[in-house]
This record gives sequence, structure tokens and C-alpha cells, in this order.
Amino acid sequence: MAALEYLYLGIFIVTLIIIATKDIKTKTISKPVILFGAVVGGAYIVYLYIIKKVELFSIYKYVIYFAVICALFAITRKHKKYKYNYLLEVMMLCIYMNMFVISEVFLITAVITMISLTISLVIKKRKNKIDKSNILAENTENIQIPIGTYVCISNIIAMIISSIEFIKI
Repeated sequence: MAALEYLYLGIFIVTLIIIATKDIKTKTISKPVILFGAVVGGAYIVYLYIIKKVELFSIYKYVIYFAVICALFAITRKHKKYKYNYLLEVMMLCIYMNMFVISEVFLITAVITMISLTISLVIKKRKNKIDKSNILAENTENIQIPIGTYVCISNIIAMIISSIEFIKI
């Protein structure tokens, strides 16, 4: 891997750590950090196209990811009090991750996230003695789970498991 690829990977991991830290404290995902990371990802894609001469066809999906991130950024910025704003932010985070990692790593990320969220809910249920019928209901207990933090940590673990493979064009 070239020095530029290590820099690119470092920026990705730092953005995940910043997002996870803010999410665990405030239960919001830092959209400007995602947008910054997506711009860096876009610059890297341009680098791959111009310097490394990667075929244009394989770059289209990254352009689409970037466009969707920008659209979600605009929607969540305009509708700050929207009921499902956090869900859109998590979706934005997942699309951002797809810009950086290969599909297999993101699949591992999703599995690890689901397992860790399930374990967390079970522990929280035991600790707070929540009624079984209420565990999936939309109440303040379930809304307060920092899903973005789980996704970020799971993605870092998935990259380690898969020997840090990212952007395979």
C-alpha cells in the first residue's frame, strides 16, 4: 500500500472514532465529519481515476454513494426536528462506510453490529427489568442506544478481521 492509501485509511478510521465518540455522548452522528470523509473519499476516487487509471465504470458507485450522502445531509439539515432524523444519520454513516470498505467488510460490520446490539439490549433488559413485550416498542429506553457507535466500532473490528481491505475497484 502506498503512503497515500495509508493516509486515506487513517482519515477513515479517525472519522469513525470521532463519530463514535460524539454518538456515545450525544446520541447524534456528526454529519459534517461524514461529509468531510466523503469529500476525502471523492478526492481519492479522482486520484484513482487520474493517476492509477482505474476504469470509469467502477467509479460510478462511489459517485452515487457521494450523491446520496449529500442528499441525506441536506435532508437532515433542513428537517432537524424530523422524527426519524437519527435513522437517516445512521443510514448516511453506513453509506459513507460503503465508500471506503469492500462489500464483504460491510457485511461483517452489519453482522457484528446486530450481534452487539442484541447483546446490549438483553443486558439492558436484565439490568432495568424491562417487560419482554416492551423491548421492541419505541420508547425512550430503545431510542437512547448509540447505534452509530456500535456501527463504527463494528466496522473497525471487521476491517481488522478482514486484514483492512478497503476500496477494491
